[in-house]
Amino acid sequence: MWQNIKLCKNNILVKVLPSDFKKISSGLFVPPQKEAPLCGEVLAVGPGYRYGPGDSDRVDMTVKVGDLVFFSRYPRHKFYDQGENYCILREDEIILALEPGD
Repeated sequence: MWQNIKLCKNNILVKVLPSDFKKISSGLFVPPQKEAPLCGEVLAVGPGYRYGPGDSDRVDMTVKVGDLVFFSRYPRHKFYDQGENYCILREDEIILALEPGD
């Protein structure tokens, strides 16, 4: 894995988790819906979007490292490294974020 990941603005690095096949009552395994959102784990988060000249003029990010997020099946920036699927999203591209349970 990489060291010292630094993202700019409201960008988020996500490791895409594999989609599971579902078993229906007839015993067949059905692939996930074609347009279903993807799911992933947040690995790194940018500082937030700045809307003014000062450091206090920043919109904080609502997701944190370790959160589970759901996002569009077609992210704009995706890449592969060592057999793993990753993508970089803007915070407004996330549909749902779940914090890990205690």
